[in-house]
Amino acid sequence: MLGHFNRWLQSNGLVPQQIDSSTLERYVRCRRKSGKLRRGDTAALGRLWRMLRPGEVETPSSPPSACQIVLRQFQLYLRQERGLAEATIKCYTPIVRAFLAECFPTEIPDFQRLCASAIADFVQHHAQRTTTKHATNAVSALRSFLRHLLHRGAIDTDLAACVPTIATWSLSNVPKFLPAEQIQRVLSSCDRNTAIGKRNYAILLLLARLGLRASEVVALTLEDLDWEAGLITVRAKCKRVTQMPLPVEAGAAVADYLCQARPHCSCRRVLIRDKAPLVGFGNSVAICSLVDRALQRAGVESAYSLTCFVTAWRPRCSSRERPCPRLAIYCAIVVRTRPQSTPRSIWSPFVPSPCLGREVADEATARRYCGLAVSGLRISEAIKLDRQDVDF
Repeated sequence: MLGHFNRWLQSNGLVPQQIDSSTLERYVRCRRKSGKLRRGDTAALGRLWRMLRPGEVETPSSPPSACQIVLRQFQLYLRQERGLAEATIKCYTPIVRAFLAECFPTEIPDFQRLCASAIADFVQHHAQRTTTKHATNAVSALRSFLRHLLHRGAIDTDLAACVPTIATWSLSNVPKFLPAEQIQRVLSSCDRNTAIGKRNYAILLLLARLGLRASEVVALTLEDLDWEAGLITVRAKCKRVTQMPLPVEAGAAVADYLCQARPHCSCRRVLIRDKAPLVGFGNSVAICSLVDRALQRAGVESAYSLTCFVTAWRPRCSSRERPCPRLAIYCAIVVRTRPQSTPRSIWSPFVPSPCLGREVADEATARRYCGLAVSGLRISEAIKLDRQDVDF
């Protein structure tokens, strides 16, 4: 794409010193018209602009439209009033942009004209084109936007209550898991003689041994690793920060990557892209794609990819092991009701390391991971247990 951009500049008699935001927009329109515009081209051009003009800020060639102003106000509301993560804001923005384009295609938005039928029509059309999970996200984004309009006085009625609910069924998505031998096959498929293989092996171990989310792996920085104490700081959802024990095997893989394979760059992320620009991964999609390729390379078939890889059965925890806070509630459910059986953990099954796992936030989540109501202890009682209530 950059080679084509260079030839386009030469054909138009332009030199690098003349490149500005309007030049980039002209080239994007030309490339779109020829049918050659690909996903990521606009982002690559923006990065090129920042490299050519490191001290300048790209300014739009035309003033923002009314819908763009509304979107910026909504993003500011999510960031400052709601305190949402940037990933959530990026997820909500295109949905609200599509809603504005459908309801106000050619005119300045007049939110007093919004009605329940227009909202229901948009949700119905969007749900027909996407999966159930994406449709659920669209409903959440639309409700947040309508509450934002009510918050700033653009509408008089709380239209968030008019957003229809996407039909989902309880226990329809109970997490799947891979057997321990298949997880070992995936780990063994990494070529640890190469820099990429060392990095991928460290990522897969963090997923399998610690049960981290893909977004948590992406967000790891060098400051999050406490080598002396053997701890790793995990930045989870809702801006929660948790310290977890770092298993020896996972720590050795990360240390091997940092010392032998990590590119020299100014980025403080632990995991760096193998191609320029040498920065951390942009989002969790890269981790999901990496796991998909590892499963294919190992010959492991799974329709759930990342979820199956980090979800498994765990052997009985030793009383000498120090429990991790993230599994305190989950271990309570198991230990109080089935003390002689093999506890089910939603993470790594075969490493003799401290109990690791995911927090159980509410009854619906507990039922989702347990798959059934536990006899002798209500789910609502289990999720209220503290670590001091559990005899490990």
